[in-house]
Amino acid sequence: MRLPERIIKPVMISIVMAVYNGADYLEETVASIQAQSYTDWELIIVDDASEDATLQIAKSLASRDARIHILQNETNLKLAASLNYAVKYTDHEFIARQDCGDISHPDRLQKQIEFLALSPATVLLGTRFHTISPDGDHIFSTELPIRDGEIREEIKQRNPFAHGSVVFRKSIFDHVGGYDETFVAAQDYELWMRLLKHGEAYNLPDYLYSWRLQIDSTSIRNFDVQYAYMQCAQKQMNYDVQDLRMLMRKAP
Repeated sequence: MRLPERIIKPVMISIVMAVYNGADYLEETVASIQAQSYTDWELIIVDDASEDATLQIAKSLASRDARIHILQNETNLKLAASLNYAVKYTDHEFIARQDCGDISHPDRLQKQIEFLALSPATVLLGTRFHTISPDGDHIFSTELPIRDGEIREEIKQRNPFAHGSVVFRKSIFDHVGGYDETFVAAQDYELWMRLLKHGEAYNLPDYLYSWRLQIDSTSIRNFDVQYAYMQCAQKQMNYDVQDLRMLMRKAP
């Protein structure tokens, strides 16, 4: 007797992106997702009370692609709260990040999903990245540590991941409480430290993400704030929660 063919459902991945006044680059960024070799994804865009045409563009894109979903904040809630909102919206285990203005290379999702499927102990996976100009021209490429041990050493001093390039497991993200919304900067860096307590982390050696250098971006414009909150996150490894909150009150 012939057994019926076993149906293997494809892995579904949710891509989360929070956007504030991203009208200039939103269509280009979404196009890089639509060009992925892995096609079974959904893209959740949170418009963080933009004051430009971001919401109109996002709705137009969603009207032409059922895989795109739009959430809207009535007031500007900032990055951490917006990303937590997006992750709560989905039930899929794999959560990918994407920043507006940046570009995901066509094989990014396929390679990350293949790696995670073969490595259940991995809770966080990024890639190396290129830096591009506002016009999209290549400026330089950044190597990042690849192996778990190298990443654990690097994270003591600096962020070993490009935030927009990572994929993490929703179950672990939920378990650690998601992004800490009290961090107005370096939210990703602080989250990585908590995720690393529950599994392994890696970067793919491939350059699968392009980070756009935008002079008015939060990380560049508020570098002192970013650095102060990175210090707060580093102290978290050695201080208890009460000590950390006291330290954070001293941040800019």
